[in-house]
Amino acid sequence: MITWNIHIKKKIMYSIKKCPYCESSDKILLGTQTHNDKYLELIDTDLNKQERHWYKCEKCDFIYRSPVIDHEEAEILYSKYRSFDFRKITPSDYFEKMTSIPENKSETYEKAKFIKENVQNIHSILDIGCGGGIFLYQLNKLFPNSYILGLEPNSDYAKMVRDKMNIDIIEDFYKKDNIDRIFDLTVSTDVIEHIHDLEVFWKGTINNVQKGKYLFLEVPSVENFDSIDVEDEIFEAPHIYFFYKKHILQLANRYDFELVNSKNMIVRNKYKKDLYLFKKKG
Repeated sequence: MITWNIHIKKKIMYSIKKCPYCESSDKILLGTQTHNDKYLELIDTDLNKQERHWYKCEKCDFIYRSPVIDHEEAEILYSKYRSFDFRKITPSDYFEKMTSIPENKSETYEKAKFIKENVQNIHSILDIGCGGGIFLYQLNKLFPNSYILGLEPNSDYAKMVRDKMNIDIIEDFYKKDNIDRIFDLTVSTDVIEHIHDLEVFWKGTINNVQKGKYLFLEVPSVENFDSIDVEDEIFEAPHIYFFYKKHILQLANRYDFELVNSKNMIVRNKYKKDLYLFKKKG
């Protein structure tokens, strides 16, 4: 009788040995996670058996997590990220719920208004990672005559936004050269902290942001580490980096953006967010 030794390789996240921003090996431990991360459950339950850590680079202050999911695991995560089984709400119901919030109580409208007060001559808008289209909905109200394009990898949400708003949606992740036009206003909320390659987003803006026009970014603030437990949802698997203002400004300057204005705000009465509006030099 022949017996076979079959070794099944378990999924395991990979460790980050050096700071992704400056490549220093010196770091400070900010916190350790041992709880059940619901996002890792979407990929493989075994991933929750690993301890997860948040570190701050001693040299440049950049904040990053280790270990992290790889690109293949990230694709699995985001294919399920907005499913009904996970969110417990349909794309259409989510859109109706969020767009029915009065303007004076809408955090999304507050962000759109911040942009409106700081820009001029907007005739085209690109939303990178538009999700359920709520930000585009508010921007459309404030810039009603603009051409609007959304980019969203989740097909259910992409279809819903396309049908609800009658606008073009590209079903894809953002990368260089996958959008072949330039825009007066490019917006991206809660996206860059998910992207492994720190510069892949900025490389895309070379071809999509008109010179003399605008780029808006929203990212979770590093201040959340001072006020929220490290096992909170904001520190779970989808978020792999947290940016101080100096890191955002350095990356922006590298790609010829100058800061127009910035703002801090609290969303959902709990989370601190940093808003940045840049203008492309030229």
